[in-house]
Amino acid sequence: MTRSGPAWMPPPGTISAHPAGEDWDAIVVPQTRGLDALQVLDHRTDRYPGPVIWEVSAPQARLYFLVPAGTSAEWTVEGTRACGRGTFIGVPGPTVIDPPGPHWLCPPDPDDPEGLVDADALRDALLLLAPGTAA
Repeated sequence: MTRSGPAWMPPPGTISAHPAGEDWDAIVVPQTRGLDALQVLDHRTDRYPGPVIWEVSAPQARLYFLVPAGTSAEWTVEGTRACGRGTFIGVPGPTVIDPPGPHWLCPPDPDDPEGLVDADALRDALLLLAPGTAA
């Protein structure tokens, strides 16, 4: 079985726990707000937003935006959770694109396998969508 994707990605057809804070941090966003933020990112960047994992089988469906390691130390967006060192995230292999369990909504870009979600752009998108803010 050959590996496809970044070195931190597990083999095809598998899901494994990966420590946040090493290759990336994860910003956890409730499903609806996360999908809305992803739409804003797509519109604003007109390009691939970076790797996003979707967990629909959890009690509360959510998205995990993989951002540069160290982002969690200064992340303060209300209604989201930053995962850095000491946290493990279920990471799907490159072929895991459907539920159940964690799967890729936006897999890593094959042309830029180490590329991540721009944390500042994600913060801006989430703040734009915050209750009480005008779009």
